[in-house]
Amino acid sequence: MSGCQLTESRVHGFGSVVLANDWLSVAMVPHLGSKLMSLYDRKHEYEWLWTNPLLTHLRPLSTTHSEEQFELGGWDECFPGLSAARYPVPPWNAIDIPKHGALWSRD
Repeated sequence: MSGCQLTESRVHGFGSVVLANDWLSVAMVPHLGSKLMSLYDRKHEYEWLWTNPLLTHLRPLSTTHSEEQFELGGWDECFPGLSAARYPVPPWNAIDIPKHGALWSRD
C-alpha cells in the first residue's frame, strides 16, 4: 500500500471511518462522539486500544449522566471538557457543557 487509504467500515454495529497505511490503521466512529475504536499496529499485529467485551455498544444521548455504562474502551474525544461545567466566557457563558464533553453525547 502506498500512502494512506481512507475507507468506510463498521465497528460494533456503528459506521466507522478507517485510515490506514502499511504500518497503522485507525478506526473512528462519528456517532460515538468521534471515538477512536481501533489503533492497530499492522506490522506487529497488535491492537493498542482496549475494548470492553462485557458492554453493549450504545450511543449516549445528551441526557446521559454516567459514562460508566458507556465505558467501552477506545479513545474518547471529550471536547470541550471532561467535567460538567458552564462555558466561562461570552457568548457561550449561559450554555452548560455536559459531562464527558459536547461531542460524546451529541444527539
